[in-house]
Amino acid sequence: MRFFDIFKKKDKKDADIENSLNDYFHKLEKYKKLNKGEVGSIPDVDLKTAVMSWIRGKFNEDWTNQYEVIESLPKPCRHVYACCTVIDEVSNGGLNQLFFNSTGQFAHGIQTLFQSHRDIDNNRSIIILDWQ
Repeated sequence: MRFFDIFKKKDKKDADIENSLNDYFHKLEKYKKLNKGEVGSIPDVDLKTAVMSWIRGKFNEDWTNQYEVIESLPKPCRHVYACCTVIDEVSNGGLNQLFFNSTGQFAHGIQTLFQSHRDIDNNRSIIILDWQ
């Protein structure tokens, strides 16, 4: 991309991407103030975004209170946060990133969560988490 390309008219693809990002950021702000009664009306496709936005909306700007906030949440909310965090961290940077970032402080809770859900084939996950 050259410098003056920024003045070109956006094509449909660029406009679609921009609209999609704007929609996503709007949802993040909207769901920071989520009420328990609203959860049932959230479309399935937006549920993860809604819950994670609500949880992350409780963090300080620098996330220094992350551990305290997560520990103060009801158990189902902690489970959602743990599952989403594992998926996000491993998808982004591998299992090592999960333990390297601040989310590593939740590793024991994640292991406990996986062990408590025996209906899922998670034996390999437990072994990997034990290794860390």
